[in-house]
Amino acid sequence: VGSEMCIRDSVYVDRDTTLWGVSQKYISDEYTNIRAYMEEVKSINHLPDDQLIYGTTICVPYYSDEYRQ
Repeated sequence: VGSEMCIRDSVYVDRDTTLWGVSQKYISDEYTNIRAYMEEVKSINHLPDDQLIYGTTICVPYYSDEYRQ
């Protein structure tokens, strides 16, 4: 992936947070499609399905050559 590195960020799950919405925000060109990205997020967080639990925090990966602010 060149000089880019995979970074994990934490996302707080609010009442209106969806896996699809989080995936749209953090997906990068390293993923073939949004479903592939969602599967990685589910794997990292040991989620059995697309449902997120309000009040929890999930880890999301993204590739960057600089940190997100």
